Amino acid sequence: MESILAIHIFRVKISPTVELETNRLNIFPLDLGSLQLLKKGRTIMENHLGLEPSNMKLSPGTRKELKEAIDQWIKNVSSHEKEYWWFTNWEIILKAANKTIGGIGFAGQPNERGTVHIGFMIDENYEGNGYMTECLGAMIQWAFSQDNCEAIRAVTPLDNIGSHKVLEKNNFVQVDETPEAAYIWELKKA
Repeated sequence: MESILAIHIFRVKISPTVELETNRLNIFPLDLGSLQLLKKGRTIMENHLGLEPSNMKLSPGTRKELKEAIDQWIKNVSSHEKEYWWFTNWEIILKAANKTIGGIGFAGQPNERGTVHIGFMIDENYEGNGYMTECLGAMIQWAFSQDNCEAIRAVTPLDNIGSHKVLEKNNFVQVDETPEAAYIWELKKA
């Protein structure tokens, strides 16, 4: 697999962080200050980071999940400041527009078996262009370059065909199904 990932250390207006770069995307984790601004409003955070307003189009279910997730991210990042990137949302920025088109993130550090969980969402206006496949590929490369990450898992609703395709294109394998009508996917480090 050709490497499309570049890892940079750069300075956001609030604190140093990691940025992943692909051909079309910049992907970076939101620190505590950015999350607090996001809670006040996405446009407030985007303005602070020098991004164009995204006016994201999300399903009502995704909007609700995102609103609930912000409080959890703030709590988790406050407790894990030195390795916050495992506990926060990573903004997905379309370089050509300097605009957020989605988010991706881990549900904490790898566990004792080296497994970490990942979730993602994309603005409905940008679906079907391969952006999430490209982004997930970069996140996989980054995660597997970290100590103690041996496998990545994702959970998707049975009817979320778009997410299934993104995972399959990144070599995830469906390993189980939950009682809550969702598939569990896994990718192991080579």
